[in-house]
Amino acid sequence: MKRFFKLLVILSALLITKNSISQPPAQGPLPPGAPSANVALSIIFNRVKAVVQTTLDSVNAKISRDASSTGIQAHISFSFTTYKPYMTVTKYMDRPNENVVKIPFIYNYDVTGIRYHGLPYFSRKLSQSIDIFVSCDKWFTNQGSIKFTTRADRPYQDANSFAEEALNFFIAHTLSDVVDSKIRQAMPAALTEFQGSSFACNRLGVDGGTAPAYTDGQINFKKINFPISLPAANDVTITLKTIKRLSAHTIRGAVLYNATEDIQLGIYANQSFSSLQLSAMTEGEERTLTMNPIVLGPLGGNASLVLICNIEQQTSFQKDSRFRVFTRQNNFGNGIQKIIVTKTYPEPPHRLPNGLMTKPTERQVNAYEITAVINVPQSVIGKINLSNGN
Repeated sequence: MKRFFKLLVILSALLITKNSISQPPAQGPLPPGAPSANVALSIIFNRVKAVVQTTLDSVNAKISRDASSTGIQAHISFSFTTYKPYMTVTKYMDRPNENVVKIPFIYNYDVTGIRYHGLPYFSRKLSQSIDIFVSCDKWFTNQGSIKFTTRADRPYQDANSFAEEALNFFIAHTLSDVVDSKIRQAMPAALTEFQGSSFACNRLGVDGGTAPAYTDGQINFKKINFPISLPAANDVTITLKTIKRLSAHTIRGAVLYNATEDIQLGIYANQSFSSLQLSAMTEGEERTLTMNPIVLGPLGGNASLVLICNIEQQTSFQKDSRFRVFTRQNNFGNGIQKIIVTKTYPEPPHRLPNGLMTKPTERQVNAYEITAVINVPQSVIGKINLSNGN
C-alpha cells in the first residue's frame, strides 16, 4: 500500500504542467588557461573512499557492541563507481549562479551475515549517490579560493522486507539514516586541506581523466588579480526607484497571496546585494524605494549585468524571483529598467465541456513591478561602442 501511494505522488508530480522558467546565467569563474595549479582527482577519490570506510567501520563496530541487546548481527562492506567529473553550473532561481566542477559517485553497500536472535536473513544492498562540488568561493574578488561542498542522497535499499525491520539498529533510525548522517558529518572535514591561501582561485576548470577510473584527471585552478577585463564597468550604479503591487488573481478571481502583504524585497546586481522590508502593501499601490544605490565592483571579465529581484512574503515565507540580463551590446541596460516579478500557484484539474479532465497546471501571474535606473558613465559607453566597432 505504501508503494502504491508513493507511486501516485510521483505520477501526480510528473503530470503537473509548468511554465518554463530559466535561472540566472552563471557569471564565472572563467576557465583557468595555462599555466594553472591543480589538485589530482585521485587524491579526492581517496578522501571520499576513506570517509566511507571510516563510517562503515564505526557502524560495524556499533552493530557488534550492541548485538547482545539488539539480537542483531550484520556486516557492511562497500564498492563504488566513479563517473567522469565535468563542469556544470549551479541552478539557483533567487541568487547569482556560478560555474562549478561536479564529481559524481555511486556507493554500493553490501549488508551480509544478517542474523536476528540467531535466525539468518537474506543479504541486503544499499546504494547512495554522493556528489562533490568544487567552486572558486568569492571568485569575483581578489580573495577567491577553492571550496568543496558535498551532496549525499539518502541511501536506499534494494527491496523492502522483514530484514528492513531487523536492520533498525538504533531507536528511531534505520541503517540508511545512520550511514547517511555519518557520511554527511565527516565529508566536509576530509576535504578542508585543499582550502586556504595556497588554493587561491578566480579561474576554474577540470581535466576529467580517462575511463573507467578517472584517477589521472585533475581540478585546475588559477588566480589572476582584477581587473581582468572590462575594467571601465566598475563605475556602473543601480538605483532602485519604485515598487508597485500589481493585480494578481487566480483564473477564478481569488487574490494571490493576501489582500495586504508584508514583504522582503531583495535585489542582486551581479554579486552585490541590497534588501528592504515593506509592510501592508495592497493591490495597485506604488511606493518609492529608499535603498542605497548598488555600485558594482569588478565584473570579473563578464560582459553582462544580471539583476535578480526576490520578493519574500514575511508571513508565509513564499518567495518569488525574476531576473534580467544586460550585456555590453545594450550598454549594460543604461537608463530606466523594469523587472516584473510573478507569483506562482497550482491550478487543480477541472472538467472540460467534452467531459475530459485537464492536467494540474502551475500558473504564473504578474505580481510586482520594480523600477530601477542603471547609470553607465558616458566614458564607459564610449569604450563599449568602440570595442564593438561602432
